[in-house]
Amino acid sequence: RAGSICHEDAGVEAFGAVRILKKFRLGFVSGSPADIDHIKMQLQGTNTRMITSDLHCSCTQESGTFSPAKLGIIHKFYVALKKKLDSEDCMWIYCFQEDSTSKANCSFLLGAFMMLYFNSTAEEAATPFESQDSSFMVSELPNSQLFQSIPDLTLLDCLRGLEKAMHQGWFDAKNFDSELYWKLDDPLFGGISLIGPKLVVFQGPISEDSRHFSDDPSLLPIQHYINVLRRLRVTCIVRLGEADTYDPLDFELAGFAHHDLPLPEGAPPSDALLQRFLDL
Repeated sequence: RAGSICHEDAGVEAFGAVRILKKFRLGFVSGSPADIDHIKMQLQGTNTRMITSDLHCSCTQESGTFSPAKLGIIHKFYVALKKKLDSEDCMWIYCFQEDSTSKANCSFLLGAFMMLYFNSTAEEAATPFESQDSSFMVSELPNSQLFQSIPDLTLLDCLRGLEKAMHQGWFDAKNFDSELYWKLDDPLFGGISLIGPKLVVFQGPISEDSRHFSDDPSLLPIQHYINVLRRLRVTCIVRLGEADTYDPLDFELAGFAHHDLPLPEGAPPSDALLQRFLDL
C-alpha cells in the first residue's frame, strides 16, 4: 500500500492508501473491507465517490491463477468506468481487495483505462502501480504458472502490448464490437477470440475418432469452425497443439491453408518456431 497522501483540491485530508491516477478525476485504493470502509467514512462530505466492480475478478481463472485480461473485459471495464466519469464531475476512487491477484488485475485494467480514456502512454499508466524500489513483476505473482517462463515480464510490458495494439489499429475501444466478441467467445459457439483484424484464436475441433474426443458440448464439429472462420475471412490456420485432434485435410478441402507448429508444453516457443509463425 502507498503512504498517506493529501488531495487538498478535492477537500480530502490524508485519507490513507489512496493513489491518484488523474488529478480531480480518478484514483484507487486497495485494502481489507474494514480499511475501505474507514476511508469511506473519512471521505464523507467531499466531492469524492468510491466505486468497485467484479470485472477484475473476470480476469482470474477458475483455479485462482492470474491470466491475461480478454479484450472484451478491457472494453467492458472501459465502458463502465467511462460512464461513471462522464456522469459526474468528481473524484472517483476505485477500490479492490489487497491480494496479489486483485492487484494484478486491477492495475492492468486501470492502466488500460488511463490509456484509453486519458490518452496516457504505457509508461505513464504503469507508473502509479510500481513500488518505489521495484517493478511490478507479473511472473512473481502467486500461481502465475503461465508467466513463470517469462521471468522479466512486468505490468509495463503488458500495457505496452495494449499500446502497440492501439497504435496498429488492432484494438479500438470506441468502435469495438462487443456483441460479436462475446458471441464468438462463448465456449458453446467455439470459444473463438478476436485478437485483431488479422488474427483469431480458437481451441479448435476434436474429431470423433481422436483420442481427445469426449461428450463435452463445447467440442463442436469441424464444419462449424469452417462456416464461422469463412465469415471472419480467415485464410490460414496454424495448429499449435497436438496433431491428432483433427484431420487438417478437412480444412484444406474447404479452402484454408493449414500448418502444424506444435508448441512445447509448459515452455515458450523457441526463436526458430516463433520466426516460422511470423513468416506465415
